[in-house]
Amino acid sequence: RNVMRLWLLVTSKPSTILPGLELPIDESPGGLVWKTQESLIVEDTEQENRFPKLISLLCQNGVRSFCVVPLTTALRPVGAMGFGTLQKRVYQEAELAFMRQVAKQVAVAVDNVLHDESAQLAQQQLKHERDRQQLLLEVNNAVVSNLELDDLFTAVSACLRKVIKHDGSSLVLYEPETRRYRVHGLDFTKN
Repeated sequence: RNVMRLWLLVTSKPSTILPGLELPIDESPGGLVWKTQESLIVEDTEQENRFPKLISLLCQNGVRSFCVVPLTTALRPVGAMGFGTLQKRVYQEAELAFMRQVAKQVAVAVDNVLHDESAQLAQQQLKHERDRQQLLLEVNNAVVSNLELDDLFTAVSACLRKVIKHDGSSLVLYEPETRRYRVHGLDFTKN
């Protein structure tokens, strides 16, 4: 969706900035860091004119200085991590280097979580496809083993009930001679 999403915010005092905040990549310090893979330091939020929506929120919450470092693994960039302070300050290179080291560790952990979620989703999709194929096989077996229309419909309805919960089903066919529809089968669950 081309947005940067705030996943977690840890503050020393209550904040009106909440996890779930989404900003377009080009309107977010994290987006700039993610795109350029370069750290960003803002020493005075009151003098910063990029990212107006976020800067306004930061100022409302008393944040005076912040820096953002990239979250990057050996395989890909995954996001950005920011640090802010309520006092105006200059971040030292040693502090920034340490933040980058921490960000590398966090990036690996985040990437592992994302891969795990992706693997679980793929597993669920495969299970769904397997169940669907099994159902089609059952329907096929019902079709070839039931030559009577009523028996066929009852067997197919029973197969479908396993994945499409229903209390009743009907089979209605058009009869060209009478130019009407005729109910050929009704199947209801027995409670």
